[in-house]
Amino acid sequence: MAVLFLPGTIVHELSHFLAGLFLLVPVGEIEFIPEFDEEGVKLGSAEIGKTDPIRRFLIGVAPLIVGTVLILLVVYLLSVKSIMGENIWLKRLIIGVMVFELGNTMFLSKKDLEGAWKIYLFLALLVILLYISGLSLSPETMGVISGSKIAIAFEKASVFMLVPLFIDLGFIGSLKLFK
Repeated sequence: MAVLFLPGTIVHELSHFLAGLFLLVPVGEIEFIPEFDEEGVKLGSAEIGKTDPIRRFLIGVAPLIVGTVLILLVVYLLSVKSIMGENIWLKRLIIGVMVFELGNTMFLSKKDLEGAWKIYLFLALLVILLYISGLSLSPETMGVISGSKIAIAFEKASVFMLVPLFIDLGFIGSLKLFK
């Protein structure tokens, strides 16, 4: 399994590492070799130094952000820009593999979300304050956002995110049958 998820693990750990460098947080070693412990298997790790809650949160969620951006970029390049000609099956295969790899490895661990409750609490208070003050997005603004190419790419990407879900369900189901 570790070999199957190695490309996604590399993207996941590099996301933490590069986010740490970008945010000027000390970084240590980065590992892609699986380690077994009492909680299960750890496919990789990136050492990040102590920092403030905001930068810690951004480094923690970096794989989710990078994975989403990469999936959207691949979907955009292969469907909207029509690179690689009209070979629809090759495009679907590439998108499927990318979504499977990134979709299964961009999930965040407990360690990735350490201290995230502080950010969530701040954002919840901000939303409450904005609601109380009467500020909101107008329907005109929402109409512009929903009809854009970015919104179309998000819609396509959300459909492609079903690919790893169905593959995982099939894999888990077949394991249960043979168990």
